[in-house]
Amino acid sequence: MRRSAVCALDIGSTKICAAVMEMPEDRRPRLVGLGVAPTRGVKRGVVVDLFGAVESIHQALRDAEMILGEPISGVVVGIAGEHLKSLHSRGGISVAHSGLGISEQDLERAVAQARSVTLPNDREIFHTIPFEYVLDGQPGIKDPRGMSGFRLEADVHLVTGSTTAAQNLYRCVEKAEVEPYDLVLSILGAAETVLAPTEKQRGAVLLDIGGAATHMAVFLDGELLHTFVIPLGGGNVTNDVAIGLRLEPPEAEELKKSFGVASSHLVDPEEVLVLPPSAGRGERKISHSILATIIEPRMEEIYGLALRELRSLGLTEFLTGGVVLTGGGGMMAGAARLAEEIFDLPARVGVPKGFGGSIEQAVNPQYATAVGLALYACGHQLGQRKPRGKVFGLFEKTMDWMKEYL
Repeated sequence: MRRSAVCALDIGSTKICAAVMEMPEDRRPRLVGLGVAPTRGVKRGVVVDLFGAVESIHQALRDAEMILGEPISGVVVGIAGEHLKSLHSRGGISVAHSGLGISEQDLERAVAQARSVTLPNDREIFHTIPFEYVLDGQPGIKDPRGMSGFRLEADVHLVTGSTTAAQNLYRCVEKAEVEPYDLVLSILGAAETVLAPTEKQRGAVLLDIGGAATHMAVFLDGELLHTFVIPLGGGNVTNDVAIGLRLEPPEAEELKKSFGVASSHLVDPEEVLVLPPSAGRGERKISHSILATIIEPRMEEIYGLALRELRSLGLTEFLTGGVVLTGGGGMMAGAARLAEEIFDLPARVGVPKGFGGSIEQAVNPQYATAVGLALYACGHQLGQRKPRGKVFGLFEKTMDWMKEYL
């Protein structure tokens, strides 16, 4: 694969998507490949059937290669799932030569101290994201380099997860005959392409509503402040429709995609939907409002759990940038309207942006994570180096993050 291009792999519970982004000399990213395959062998972000997952990855990569016109040799892999946990940590150091000012090495030492948290043997740190520094007791410092002080502390956001889950993703990618270059939190990819810098600065909540789970990321003052996983997603909505209307899951999924509305206030109670024959039954008719009243409570539950998490952090009054929805679940009619009502904040549906190319299919919320991961990899210069460290050289990635944003 050409050196100016990087491939990102989004391994979701319903689909696997490969996106190839090229960074030309003019530094304007272009999407040059996109492949999608139904997911087999992965549930809730965890590999449950290695060979099924490998075949799905193969298929997505083959489709992307057909558009790209050349083989894909390596990928940046997105990681998601309920095993991911978020925590804040602070670590500090004494500055040896305070008269010379804070150096890059001082920052690295302070961040390393903040990373020194005790974790179970089966968990590890996937991302370390500094969001502020404290110098001699003075908080709120974004970049202390060159400043004078005796004690430097780093406040960081840590994302931890299952070592086994990461290693099995790594193994799947290797067996699909490509090299896994790096592991990146999937919600960071989605944020890269659907959130505007002004939204991150003012304070925004990103909800990526996937098939098995909803991933939440909170940004404030331009920095990632918190992540959270809600173990509910579009698949739960489909199951509710299947049970409520006595449909097979594929039929319920199709009905949800075609006529699903997240807010019952938005449908005409007189409108009638015709259900196709199913399981030996003939054609049936139902009110559109009945379908909406099945869907709305589950969407309210997802939003309610997100709101409860925000309230527990005391953040709701600071998020003037509002709520941005993405993922397949975010595409549902009325999803943004219902979010506005529950969060009492402006809400919109986020679509991938910030890149060129002629693949119009990609401008769709359900591809936001894959496209965003590829953009993230281009911006952080991932995708060309070999894997390092326990899984993917994650401490070095922390240093890349610092150099990018400081």
